[in-house]
Amino acid sequence: MGSVYQNFERELAVWDKRYADAPRDHMLALCLLALEREEIVSVGYRESLMVKRLASMRITEEVRDIIRHALLWAWKDEEMHAIYIRGALFKLGSWPLRIRAFSRQVAGAIGGWAASVQQHVTWRDAPLSRGVATLTTKLGAAFGKVPEDVCMHLTYGPFRRFCLFNVDAEQTAWLCWHRMAEIASEICSLPPNTVADFRRVEADENRHARVFQILAESLTEEDTLVPAESADTLVEKIATVSEFFVPRSWRTRAAHKLGSGGAVHVVKGERLEDKLPLFRKLLEECGMGDAVRQRAQANRKKLAEMIVAIKPTFMLGYDRRDTSMITDPALVEALAQFLRTLGCGDVAVIEARNIYDQFYNNRSVRAVAEYFGFNSPQYRLVDGSDDQVPHSYFRGMAQ
Repeated sequence: MGSVYQNFERELAVWDKRYADAPRDHMLALCLLALEREEIVSVGYRESLMVKRLASMRITEEVRDIIRHALLWAWKDEEMHAIYIRGALFKLGSWPLRIRAFSRQVAGAIGGWAASVQQHVTWRDAPLSRGVATLTTKLGAAFGKVPEDVCMHLTYGPFRRFCLFNVDAEQTAWLCWHRMAEIASEICSLPPNTVADFRRVEADENRHARVFQILAESLTEEDTLVPAESADTLVEKIATVSEFFVPRSWRTRAAHKLGSGGAVHVVKGERLEDKLPLFRKLLEECGMGDAVRQRAQANRKKLAEMIVAIKPTFMLGYDRRDTSMITDPALVEALAQFLRTLGCGDVAVIEARNIYDQFYNNRSVRAVAEYFGFNSPQYRLVDGSDDQVPHSYFRGMAQ
């Protein structure tokens, strides 16, 4: 463990004594600290900065893309953590606590910008930004906001050193969330999923530390790959943390088809009455029928045994006078009819309730479907809100 981690361990020991009889105050203090830290790294890991820094390194485009994706995934995680803990603080606390949370987040954003400029931007490239960042850091150190052991790392240097610093920083974040989860388990008044959420973030931080360790061990002080390393070996190592940290094209497991770069077919008509003829022609020409038949064959089913789900969007609708945000019900019916003609035995149109039903009446899926005309005999309507089963997602807070 590095000096940053060791100093934080000592700080936590002091807090344990200070808040020995006030676990809720202890947890809130750690939450505020976590919020500031998450905001620092969500700004410090931002893609625009990392892309520029990686472009200056003497590595191949393949390796550059692999490192960029790993950092991008960590950046998105950290953004999610910051949003989550800010929301948790807003939910748990009074207005004074909300103001403190907002100020800590702002401080984290400023600190993250200043630190990232010093670590990734040279004086020659941006003298004004470097000057402001240096002044900001010195003021932070003077007021005790930037520890001395952190200040020594806020200099432009090999990317490997940045990675080593973040191994220490991510391990510190892991320890913070680990302690928060321990304390939260002793507070009965917290929302039921609080401890589980803290544990999920704790696991994220551990994965980030492992990724930065792999990157640090793979790079030299001259911003090149070590001689024994290659794109293949780098991907193999990062994938042991999680395949989500490597680009989709490098993943070995079967990835979800959505977002995988399939063909998108678009047609445009000049008149309203062209809508249905053009859509039916599109369904024929885009290979939809062949795709359904191949799927049935792969599943060793007859077409009559196939269940086909259509996911339109109509639950965002609220008034027939504005249907810009809903799927055209006539097109949904035409698609269902096409599938029936192919021989599919069960066509389901599925939608789910959203937050509108907390504020308005008659917001069930069936009520909204009837209102907008989704009532064709070509399909059955399914309310996805009633059809859910528990599932633990690898990533994200909304389980």
